[in-house]
Parts: sequence; structure tokens; C-alpha cells
Amino acid sequence: MTPLEIAQKDSIKELLDKLPFVMPPKQARSIIDVGHNKIYEILNSGELPATKLHGKWLVNKYDLIEFILGGGMRENAS
Repeated sequence: MTPLEIAQKDSIKELLDKLPFVMPPKQARSIIDVGHNKIYEILNSGELPATKLHGKWLVNKYDLIEFILGGGMRENAS
């Protein structure tokens, strides 16, 4: 592993460690860089697992990471 790869890995780990365990859609959408309507479309479709608590969506940090690593949104990126 090159020094650059190590630095990138450490930087990503540090960023992920700072994320809260659960977050509102507004924070999740800023991380995956989608708009207001698109995040709710993703949540309602189940593409990104989330939980509703008292009528408000909550996104688990690990589900968001899996969504990103699994290529969520790539097919729509054209």
C-alpha cells in the first residue's frame, strides 16, 4: 500500500468516525450529494435502508456506508 493510499484510507476512516450513528436525511444527502427530493425517493424506495421514528426518517451511518460502497446512485449518474 502506498503512502497516498494509507493517507486516503486514514482520512476516510477519520471522516466516518466523526459521523453520528444515526442522522437525518439532510445530513445523509449532503454526504451522497443529492437533492431534497432525491433523498426521500431513495429512502421511500428502500434503496437506502432507514427507519422512521415519530414520522421522521433516520439513516444509520453503516447503512449509508454500505449504500455508498455498494454503488448507490451510480446507475443514475449518466
